[in-house]
Amino acid sequence: RILAGAGALAGLMGAGASSAGGGEVLVSLDAAKVEAGDLWPGTARFRELSHAEDALPVTAAREELERLRAMRCAVAAESKQDATPGGDDHEQTRQETDAESYAGGQLVDLRAPVVAEFLRLAHGSPVFTDKHVADKMVRGAMTDEETNALTKARRGRVRRAAEDFLRSCESLGEEERARAQNDGDLELYSPENQARREDLFENHPGVNRLLDKWWQATVTYIDKDKSETLTKEEYRMFHARLLRLLDDPDEALDQEEAREAFEKDFEDDAGGDSLVTREEFRFSVFQLADQWTLTVDAAEYESFLTRGFDVVFSDLMKADRLILPRCWSTKLKKNRTLSSIPGDRVVELIAEIYAAKIKADATDDAKNHPRDNLDQFTVEHFEHKLGKGKSFDKAFKSFVLGVLGVIEEPSHSHRSFVLLFAQLAGVSSPSGRVLALPAVACDFVLAHLEALQPLLKEARGILSSSIQSEQEKAIVNSRTDALVAGYIKFKSAQKLFRRCLQKELGFKAGHPIIRPAYIALEAIRVELRDDGGSSSVGTTPVIFHMVNCSDYIVLLGMLAAAAAVASVPVPE
Repeated sequence: RILAGAGALAGLMGAGASSAGGGEVLVSLDAAKVEAGDLWPGTARFRELSHAEDALPVTAAREELERLRAMRCAVAAESKQDATPGGDDHEQTRQETDAESYAGGQLVDLRAPVVAEFLRLAHGSPVFTDKHVADKMVRGAMTDEETNALTKARRGRVRRAAEDFLRSCESLGEEERARAQNDGDLELYSPENQARREDLFENHPGVNRLLDKWWQATVTYIDKDKSETLTKEEYRMFHARLLRLLDDPDEALDQEEAREAFEKDFEDDAGGDSLVTREEFRFSVFQLADQWTLTVDAAEYESFLTRGFDVVFSDLMKADRLILPRCWSTKLKKNRTLSSIPGDRVVELIAEIYAAKIKADATDDAKNHPRDNLDQFTVEHFEHKLGKGKSFDKAFKSFVLGVLGVIEEPSHSHRSFVLLFAQLAGVSSPSGRVLALPAVACDFVLAHLEALQPLLKEARGILSSSIQSEQEKAIVNSRTDALVAGYIKFKSAQKLFRRCLQKELGFKAGHPIIRPAYIALEAIRVELRDDGGSSSVGTTPVIFHMVNCSDYIVLLGMLAAAAAVASVPVPE
């Protein structure tokens, strides 16, 4: 089914294939690449064939290739204890089948309260944003026919825009047309470049992440009625901000020109219903990037979208300052410390606070005392270490400033982990850009950290010492690093995840949250290539499917918070 229209299936299944016990064919990824040749995703030939009437859409083809990759024979090497070749493949396939059965095979129900809350939280979590979890959940609500229609519509928008441009060039005089040809404008719309442009809009992770970032900021700050669409007046506010991109005085529009540009752009973007939807908005921003770039190189699009975002939204985000829990802000009022600690040290202290709170909670439970919330416990933890004098004042404020610094730095490698801690402690923003999470979510996360310890140990026994997560690199205190740092084997994470959802959160098979939860789990899976630390030429690396422990902790926190806010009982 990979490229049925291209007739590649027979050849693809011929080389490097083996049969599982149930008769299912397993295909080695390397063998598939060799056999597919220039039909592999990303090649010009693949893009050309993807437009044929009898070929599978690119998204569907890539989903099939991802499925094959998960099943490939190389995964058999993931567990060095397996004596039977392909044993891991059978286990992985069995778990995927179990997960499908547990989820009930249903589409994502975006209207279910717990799903809607999980989606809202996913929009604000960097790890979920980077992995396009929200978009995958939205797509999970679509049938195959609807997904294919969306793919066709997206590519059609890009194609029609290109056709409009080329038609406009036909009306140019001979001299102007020659100038456009010499400048390379017409070459940008060659069939090959047009295919690349369509693929950027439909499939490129970086470009789509930034388009979603633009949309989410617009919904947060400009969509006043929170309808997930833009009315004409809301679009007027956005359009006025777009004009900031015209920083050259010679390009600036006067009031009448700005009004005419707004009316035309709104008519083009809103269509017949006078509302700009998410899809319409994303395409308009993509088209903006397309007009301001000189090539169809993804890096140039990403650069423009990043810089443009700062120009359009930075003042709104700066004004949307984070609100600290009261017990933190009270301690900071008379403190003049301005320096913050490095992000690595922030991560280490958070792990230390988590470890101390787990012990303190156990003591409180044994004495039948109420537990401290995380914000208050953090203050007490610093006071216990440093007393209540100047040492405390300086260290605590430096820590809080370090937390805020990591949160507000989009590219920081520890951002998701630190943001979750802040949310569990009650940090929020006026716009809802950052959401404070209920105390029950903190209890749930800490209660499950202990269950992760044997899984972290299992992965450390498999991976070479050269493979480390960002948190492992940051945390140097051996007493706390095992608590939150490292990787977990994906199949082990699946087992624990199902137990967590089914037995501890109480989500029975077919519950609306199951499918989105598994979409999120799949999204945070990473593929590690481990050569055992060897730099020798010809060394064959082993492929491991893992989950970063800190990402897994964030996922647990989001699920527990969504369940609590949506009034689903969350056991401690």
